[in-house]
Amino acid sequence: MRRLGCYSPIVHLQQSDGKSSPHWPFSAEFNAKGVVRAEEVLRALIASYAQADDPTMPPKCGEVVLTLEPFISTAGNTFDLMDDLKESVAYWRKWVPRDGMYLSEIRKNLEQQ
Repeated sequence: MRRLGCYSPIVHLQQSDGKSSPHWPFSAEFNAKGVVRAEEVLRALIASYAQADDPTMPPKCGEVVLTLEPFISTAGNTFDLMDDLKESVAYWRKWVPRDGMYLSEIRKNLEQQ
């Protein structure tokens, strides 16, 4: 993210154990055993835009969309998924309180946390 985040127009967000791609939600249960931290992701994205342009890469994206990508397990149910999605949105809204924010606004919000 720190090196290439500025070149990705979409960032798919999922909690993970760092060993696989389980597409866990950002709920208290999965955040406790997961390795993805919103603050670290956002700081890395901000750092990617601060680096010099790389002539071997396309231009940096003018907009990056952060999208949640948790999957429901085959043993799960949609009611649990809705609760997990609600908790995931609340988790990310702590750092990105509204859609369409500029990275400068997100940086300011991170500094105030």
